[in-house]
Amino acid sequence: PYHVLLTASSGHYQRWQTRVFFHHYTAIKAAHPCSDLGGFTRLLTLPDRLTLAEEDRGLSAVMTTIVARELTKETEDLGFVVLNRPTSIRAVLASGQLAARLAPDERHVFIVETDHVLLKPLPNLLATAAGGEEAAAYPFHYMDPRRPGCAPIVRRHAGSAEAAARVQQVGPSPLLISLEALRRVIDGWVNISFDMKRDGEADAEFNWMLEMWGYSVAAARAPLKHLVVERLQIEPSQQFGVRITPEAAGPRWYEAGGEPTHHVLHYTFSHEFSRDGVPMVDNRDGEWKLDKRAFQRGVPRDLPPPPRCALEAAWVLWRKLHETMEAAAPGPNHWEDAPLPASPTAVLAARTRALSSLGVAARLV
Repeated sequence: PYHVLLTASSGHYQRWQTRVFFHHYTAIKAAHPCSDLGGFTRLLTLPDRLTLAEEDRGLSAVMTTIVARELTKETEDLGFVVLNRPTSIRAVLASGQLAARLAPDERHVFIVETDHVLLKPLPNLLATAAGGEEAAAYPFHYMDPRRPGCAPIVRRHAGSAEAAARVQQVGPSPLLISLEALRRVIDGWVNISFDMKRDGEADAEFNWMLEMWGYSVAAARAPLKHLVVERLQIEPSQQFGVRITPEAAGPRWYEAGGEPTHHVLHYTFSHEFSRDGVPMVDNRDGEWKLDKRAFQRGVPRDLPPPPRCALEAAWVLWRKLHETMEAAAPGPNHWEDAPLPASPTAVLAARTRALSSLGVAARLV
Protein backbone atom coordinates (compact mmCIF):
# COMPACT_ATOMS: atom_id res chain seq x y z
CA PRO A 1 0.00 0.00 0.00
CA TYR A 2 0.90 3.67 -0.28
CA HIS A 3 0.12 6.60 2.02
CA VAL A 4 -2.07 9.49 0.83
CA LEU A 5 -0.66 12.96 1.58
CA LEU A 6 -3.06 15.86 1.04
CA THR A 7 -1.35 19.27 0.99
CA ALA A 8 -3.56 22.15 2.17
CA SER A 9 -3.26 25.79 3.17
CA SER A 10 -5.33 27.63 5.78
CA GLY A 11 -8.69 29.25 5.08
CA HIS A 12 -12.30 28.42 4.19
CA TYR A 13 -11.54 27.83 0.50
CA GLN A 14 -9.20 24.89 0.98
CA ARG A 15 -11.03 23.63 4.06
CA TRP A 16 -14.24 22.79 2.19
CA GLN A 17 -12.21 21.19 -0.60
CA THR A 18 -10.37 19.11 2.01
CA ARG A 19 -13.69 17.81 3.28
CA VAL A 20 -14.73 16.80 -0.24
CA PHE A 21 -11.49 14.92 -0.83
CA PHE A 22 -11.54 13.17 2.54
CA HIS A 23 -15.18 12.10 2.19
CA HIS A 24 -14.52 10.31 -1.09
CA TYR A 25 -11.19 8.89 0.06
CA THR A 26 -12.94 7.35 3.07
CA ALA A 27 -15.81 5.98 1.01
CA ILE A 28 -13.54 4.41 -1.60
CA LYS A 29 -11.22 2.93 1.01
CA ALA A 30 -14.18 1.39 2.83
CA ALA A 31 -15.61 0.01 -0.41
CA HIS A 32 -12.25 -1.41 -1.53
CA PRO A 33 -10.53 -2.64 1.64
CA CYS A 34 -8.07 -4.82 -0.25
CA SER A 35 -6.81 -2.09 -2.59
CA ASP A 36 -3.40 -0.41 -2.32
CA LEU A 37 -5.06 2.73 -0.93
CA GLY A 38 -3.42 3.11 2.48
CA GLY A 39 -3.44 5.63 5.28
CA PHE A 40 -4.19 9.35 5.03
CA THR A 41 -2.44 12.47 6.33
CA ARG A 42 -3.39 16.09 5.81
CA LEU A 43 -0.38 18.40 5.66
CA LEU A 44 -1.77 21.78 6.72
CA THR A 45 0.16 25.04 6.58
CA LEU A 46 -0.74 27.63 9.20
CA PRO A 47 0.34 31.29 9.45
CA ASP A 48 1.95 32.41 12.69
CA ARG A 49 -1.21 34.28 13.74
CA LEU A 50 -3.39 31.13 13.76
CA THR A 51 -3.48 28.09 16.01
CA LEU A 52 -4.68 24.69 14.84
CA ALA A 53 -7.75 25.01 17.08
CA GLU A 54 -8.71 28.31 15.43
CA GLU A 55 -8.28 27.04 11.86
CA ASP A 56 -9.17 23.37 12.17
CA ARG A 57 -12.93 23.40 12.90
CA GLY A 58 -12.64 19.83 14.18
CA LEU A 59 -11.10 18.26 11.09
CA SER A 60 -8.03 16.95 12.91
CA ALA A 61 -10.31 14.91 15.18
CA VAL A 62 -11.35 12.92 12.10
CA MET A 63 -8.34 13.05 9.79
CA THR A 64 -4.68 12.70 10.74
CA THR A 65 -3.12 16.16 10.46
CA ILE A 66 0.43 17.45 10.62
CA VAL A 67 1.19 21.15 10.59
CA ALA A 68 3.92 23.20 8.97
CA ARG A 69 4.45 26.94 9.19
CA GLU A 70 2.83 28.87 6.35
CA LEU A 71 5.04 31.33 4.51
CA THR A 72 4.19 34.98 5.15
CA LYS A 73 2.01 36.22 2.32
CA GLU A 74 3.54 38.58 -0.25
CA THR A 75 6.99 38.48 1.40
CA GLU A 76 8.23 34.97 2.16
CA ASP A 77 5.94 33.37 -0.44
CA LEU A 78 6.93 35.99 -3.06
CA GLY A 79 3.23 36.56 -3.71
CA PHE A 80 2.72 32.93 -4.78
CA VAL A 81 0.93 30.87 -2.12
CA VAL A 82 1.61 27.54 -3.89
CA LEU A 83 5.25 27.76 -2.78
CA ASN A 84 3.93 26.50 0.56
CA ARG A 85 3.58 23.02 -0.93
CA PRO A 86 7.27 22.17 -1.42
CA THR A 87 8.39 24.12 1.66
CA SER A 88 5.87 22.37 3.91
CA ILE A 89 6.77 18.93 2.54
CA ARG A 90 10.44 19.68 3.14
CA ALA A 91 9.66 20.74 6.71
CA VAL A 92 7.78 17.55 7.64
CA LEU A 93 10.38 15.37 5.93
CA ALA A 94 13.13 17.05 7.94
CA SER A 95 11.24 16.84 11.23
CA GLY A 96 10.30 13.19 10.72
CA GLN A 97 6.57 13.98 11.08
CA LEU A 98 5.69 12.49 7.71
CA ALA A 99 7.69 9.28 8.11
CA ALA A 100 6.13 8.79 11.54
CA ARG A 101 2.63 8.69 9.98
CA LEU A 102 3.46 5.92 7.51
CA ALA A 103 2.67 2.31 8.32
CA PRO A 104 5.63 -0.12 8.14
CA ASP A 105 4.51 -1.42 4.75
CA GLU A 106 3.87 2.06 3.26
CA ARG A 107 7.03 2.90 1.34
CA HIS A 108 5.36 5.21 -1.17
CA VAL A 109 3.44 8.48 -0.81
CA PHE A 110 0.58 9.62 -3.05
CA ILE A 111 0.66 13.44 -3.07
CA VAL A 112 -2.69 15.05 -3.86
CA GLU A 113 -4.31 18.49 -3.68
CA THR A 114 -7.51 19.75 -2.10
CA ASP A 115 -9.27 20.16 -5.46
CA HIS A 116 -8.81 16.49 -6.29
CA VAL A 117 -11.53 13.85 -5.95
CA LEU A 118 -10.73 10.14 -5.96
CA LEU A 119 -12.88 8.27 -8.47
CA LYS A 120 -11.46 4.78 -7.95
CA PRO A 121 -8.48 3.23 -6.15
CA LEU A 122 -5.08 3.64 -7.74
CA PRO A 123 -2.98 0.46 -7.67
CA ASN A 124 0.60 0.91 -6.54
CA LEU A 125 2.06 1.12 -10.03
CA LEU A 126 5.59 1.38 -8.67
CA ALA A 127 5.42 -2.07 -7.12
CA THR A 128 5.65 -3.58 -10.60
CA ALA A 129 7.56 -0.84 -12.47
CA ALA A 130 10.37 -2.47 -14.44
CA GLY A 131 12.07 0.54 -16.00
CA GLY A 132 13.76 2.06 -12.98
CA GLU A 133 10.87 4.45 -12.27
CA GLU A 134 10.71 5.81 -8.72
CA ALA A 135 7.56 7.86 -9.23
CA ALA A 136 4.32 7.83 -11.24
CA ALA A 137 2.79 11.07 -12.50
CA TYR A 138 0.27 12.57 -14.89
CA PRO A 139 1.37 14.09 -18.24
CA PHE A 140 0.08 17.68 -18.19
CA HIS A 141 -0.64 18.70 -21.79
CA TYR A 142 0.22 22.32 -21.00
CA MET A 143 3.71 21.50 -19.69
CA ASP A 144 5.79 20.75 -22.78
CA PRO A 145 9.50 21.38 -22.03
CA ARG A 146 10.24 21.48 -25.77
CA ARG A 147 7.88 24.35 -26.52
CA PRO A 148 9.89 27.35 -27.79
CA GLY A 149 8.80 29.63 -24.94
CA CYS A 150 9.71 27.03 -22.32
CA ALA A 151 12.85 25.36 -23.66
CA PRO A 152 15.42 28.11 -22.90
CA ILE A 153 14.02 28.64 -19.40
CA VAL A 154 14.07 24.92 -18.69
CA ARG A 155 17.65 24.69 -19.95
CA ARG A 156 18.74 27.59 -17.75
CA HIS A 157 17.24 26.18 -14.55
CA ALA A 158 18.15 22.57 -15.35
CA GLY A 159 21.81 23.58 -15.27
CA SER A 160 22.88 21.47 -18.26
CA ALA A 161 21.63 20.29 -21.62
CA GLU A 162 21.70 16.71 -20.34
CA ALA A 163 19.42 17.51 -17.40
CA ALA A 164 17.12 19.60 -19.60
CA ALA A 165 16.71 16.65 -21.95
CA ARG A 166 15.51 14.52 -19.01
CA VAL A 167 12.69 16.93 -18.01
CA GLN A 168 9.37 15.10 -18.24
CA GLN A 169 5.95 16.60 -18.82
CA VAL A 170 4.86 16.00 -15.21
CA GLY A 171 4.08 17.90 -12.03
CA PRO A 172 4.21 17.19 -8.30
CA SER A 173 0.54 16.30 -7.89
CA PRO A 174 -1.02 13.85 -8.31
CA LEU A 175 2.25 12.04 -7.71
CA LEU A 176 3.00 8.55 -6.45
CA ILE A 177 6.59 8.52 -5.23
CA SER A 178 8.85 6.54 -2.95
CA LEU A 179 9.73 8.26 0.30
CA GLU A 180 13.42 8.01 -0.52
CA ALA A 181 12.97 9.61 -3.93
CA LEU A 182 10.91 12.40 -2.37
CA ARG A 183 13.74 13.09 0.07
CA ARG A 184 16.20 13.21 -2.82
CA VAL A 185 14.22 15.69 -4.91
CA ILE A 186 12.76 17.98 -2.24
CA ASP A 187 15.59 20.51 -1.86
CA GLY A 188 15.81 20.99 -5.61
CA TRP A 189 12.03 21.35 -5.85
CA VAL A 190 12.04 24.14 -3.25
CA ASN A 191 15.12 25.95 -4.53
CA ILE A 192 14.27 25.83 -8.23
CA SER A 193 10.69 26.95 -7.58
CA PHE A 194 11.93 30.02 -5.69
CA ASP A 195 14.61 30.68 -8.31
CA MET A 196 12.00 30.56 -11.07
CA LYS A 197 9.70 32.92 -9.17
CA ARG A 198 12.56 35.43 -8.92
CA ASP A 199 13.32 34.95 -12.63
CA GLY A 200 11.06 37.45 -14.42
CA GLU A 201 11.02 35.51 -17.68
CA ALA A 202 10.20 32.20 -15.96
CA ASP A 203 7.54 33.85 -13.79
CA ALA A 204 5.81 35.38 -16.81
CA GLU A 205 6.00 32.21 -18.91
CA PHE A 206 5.08 29.61 -16.29
CA ASN A 207 2.65 31.71 -14.20
CA TRP A 208 0.42 29.48 -12.02
CA MET A 209 2.33 26.40 -13.23
CA LEU A 210 5.66 27.69 -11.89
CA GLU A 211 5.96 25.40 -8.88
CA MET A 212 5.00 22.44 -11.09
CA TRP A 213 7.89 23.31 -13.39
CA GLY A 214 10.13 23.65 -10.33
CA TYR A 215 9.35 20.03 -9.48
CA SER A 216 9.80 18.64 -13.00
CA VAL A 217 13.17 20.36 -13.46
CA ALA A 218 14.33 19.31 -9.98
CA ALA A 219 13.36 15.72 -10.77
CA ALA A 220 15.42 15.82 -13.96
CA ARG A 221 18.42 17.13 -12.05
CA ALA A 222 18.09 14.54 -9.25
CA PRO A 223 17.75 12.45 -11.55
CA LEU A 224 14.34 10.89 -10.98
CA LYS A 225 12.45 8.92 -13.64
CA HIS A 226 8.65 8.90 -13.74
CA LEU A 227 6.19 6.37 -15.00
CA VAL A 228 3.84 8.60 -17.02
CA VAL A 229 0.19 7.57 -16.56
CA GLU A 230 -2.43 9.22 -18.77
CA ARG A 231 -5.31 7.62 -16.86
CA LEU A 232 -4.07 8.85 -13.50
CA GLN A 233 -6.08 12.06 -13.68
CA ILE A 234 -8.74 13.88 -15.68
CA GLU A 235 -9.11 17.69 -15.73
CA PRO A 236 -12.56 18.27 -17.23
CA SER A 237 -14.45 21.40 -18.24
CA GLN A 238 -17.37 22.00 -20.59
CA GLN A 239 -14.96 21.77 -23.53
CA PHE A 240 -12.60 18.87 -22.78
CA GLY A 241 -12.41 15.80 -20.57
CA VAL A 242 -16.18 15.74 -20.70
CA ARG A 243 -16.64 11.95 -20.42
CA ILE A 244 -15.54 10.20 -17.23
CA THR A 245 -17.12 6.78 -17.77
CA PRO A 246 -16.98 4.73 -20.98
CA GLU A 247 -20.75 4.18 -20.87
CA ALA A 248 -22.00 7.72 -20.39
CA ALA A 249 -25.79 7.98 -20.41
CA GLY A 250 -26.45 11.71 -20.41
CA PRO A 251 -27.25 13.36 -17.09
CA ARG A 252 -28.16 10.01 -15.51
CA TRP A 253 -24.70 8.66 -16.25
CA TYR A 254 -24.46 6.89 -12.88
CA GLU A 255 -27.21 4.45 -13.91
CA ALA A 256 -25.15 3.20 -16.86
CA GLY A 257 -22.85 1.15 -14.67
CA GLY A 258 -19.65 2.39 -16.24
CA GLU A 259 -16.54 2.46 -14.08
CA PRO A 260 -14.63 5.78 -14.15
CA THR A 261 -11.86 5.79 -16.72
CA HIS A 262 -9.47 7.78 -14.51
CA HIS A 263 -8.43 7.62 -10.86
CA VAL A 264 -8.49 11.31 -9.91
CA LEU A 265 -10.82 14.13 -10.95
CA HIS A 266 -9.10 17.53 -10.78
CA TYR A 267 -11.76 20.26 -10.76
CA THR A 268 -9.47 23.15 -11.60
CA PHE A 269 -11.47 24.31 -14.64
CA SER A 270 -14.94 25.83 -14.76
CA HIS A 271 -18.04 24.11 -16.17
CA GLU A 272 -20.39 26.55 -17.95
CA PHE A 273 -23.60 25.74 -19.83
CA SER A 274 -26.72 27.44 -21.10
CA ARG A 275 -29.98 26.61 -19.33
CA ASP A 276 -30.56 24.02 -22.06
CA GLY A 277 -27.20 22.33 -21.41
CA VAL A 278 -25.32 23.79 -24.35
CA PRO A 279 -21.60 24.08 -23.44
CA MET A 280 -20.23 27.61 -23.51
CA VAL A 281 -17.02 28.03 -25.51
CA ASP A 282 -14.69 30.93 -26.34
CA ASN A 283 -14.80 32.26 -22.75
CA ARG A 284 -18.55 32.89 -22.83
CA ASP A 285 -20.32 32.88 -19.46
CA GLY A 286 -22.92 30.22 -18.88
CA GLU A 287 -26.34 30.57 -17.29
CA TRP A 288 -25.33 27.56 -15.16
CA LYS A 289 -21.79 27.60 -13.85
CA LEU A 290 -19.78 25.40 -11.49
CA ASP A 291 -16.38 26.89 -10.68
CA LYS A 292 -14.58 26.28 -7.39
CA ARG A 293 -13.37 29.92 -7.38
CA ALA A 294 -16.94 31.13 -6.91
CA PHE A 295 -17.07 29.44 -3.51
CA GLN A 296 -14.35 31.07 -1.46
CA ARG A 297 -16.18 30.39 1.82
CA GLY A 298 -17.87 27.10 0.96
CA VAL A 299 -20.33 25.42 -1.40
CA PRO A 300 -24.02 26.04 -0.56
CA ARG A 301 -26.15 23.02 0.24
CA ASP A 302 -28.73 24.17 -2.31
CA LEU A 303 -26.20 24.17 -5.15
CA PRO A 304 -28.46 23.67 -8.19
CA PRO A 305 -27.86 20.65 -10.43
CA PRO A 306 -26.61 21.08 -13.98
CA PRO A 307 -29.10 21.48 -16.83
CA ARG A 308 -30.49 18.10 -17.86
CA CYS A 309 -28.46 17.92 -21.08
CA ALA A 310 -25.17 19.15 -19.61
CA LEU A 311 -22.19 16.92 -20.31
CA GLU A 312 -21.21 14.08 -18.01
CA ALA A 313 -18.25 15.75 -16.29
CA ALA A 314 -20.46 18.51 -14.85
CA TRP A 315 -22.84 15.94 -13.41
CA VAL A 316 -19.99 13.93 -11.91
CA LEU A 317 -18.53 16.95 -10.11
CA TRP A 318 -21.93 18.16 -8.90
CA ARG A 319 -22.71 14.70 -7.58
CA LYS A 320 -19.39 14.42 -5.74
CA LEU A 321 -19.97 17.77 -4.04
CA HIS A 322 -23.59 16.86 -3.28
CA GLU A 323 -22.60 13.57 -1.65
CA THR A 324 -20.16 15.34 0.64
CA MET A 325 -22.75 17.92 1.68
CA GLU A 326 -25.34 15.21 2.33
CA ALA A 327 -22.84 13.48 4.62
CA ALA A 328 -22.39 16.61 6.74
CA ALA A 329 -24.63 17.04 9.76
CA PRO A 330 -27.67 19.31 9.34
CA GLY A 331 -26.73 22.93 9.74
CA PRO A 332 -26.28 26.17 7.86
CA ASN A 333 -26.49 26.43 4.10
CA HIS A 334 -22.71 26.70 4.06
CA TRP A 335 -22.00 23.28 5.54
CA GLU A 336 -18.24 23.41 5.95
CA ASP A 337 -18.33 23.80 9.72
CA ALA A 338 -20.84 21.00 10.32
CA PRO A 339 -19.41 17.90 12.03
CA LEU A 340 -17.97 15.16 9.82
CA PRO A 341 -19.18 11.54 9.91
CA ALA A 342 -17.17 9.72 12.55
CA SER A 343 -16.48 6.47 10.68
CA PRO A 344 -16.22 4.91 7.20
CA THR A 345 -19.54 3.17 7.87
CA ALA A 346 -21.17 6.52 8.48
CA VAL A 347 -19.63 7.87 5.28
CA LEU A 348 -21.05 4.98 3.24
CA ALA A 349 -24.48 5.44 4.84
CA ALA A 350 -24.38 9.14 4.02
CA ARG A 351 -23.38 8.34 0.46
CA THR A 352 -26.37 6.02 0.10
CA ARG A 353 -28.67 8.77 1.41
CA ALA A 354 -27.15 11.24 -1.05
CA LEU A 355 -27.73 8.96 -4.01
CA SER A 356 -31.23 8.12 -2.81
CA SER A 357 -32.01 11.84 -2.76
CA LEU A 358 -31.04 11.86 -6.45
CA GLY A 359 -33.50 9.05 -7.08
CA VAL A 360 -30.93 6.37 -7.96
CA ALA A 361 -29.46 3.30 -6.36
CA ALA A 362 -26.11 3.67 -4.62
CA ARG A 363 -23.11 2.60 -6.68
CA LEU A 364 -19.67 2.42 -5.13
CA VAL A 365 -16.86 3.15 -7.58
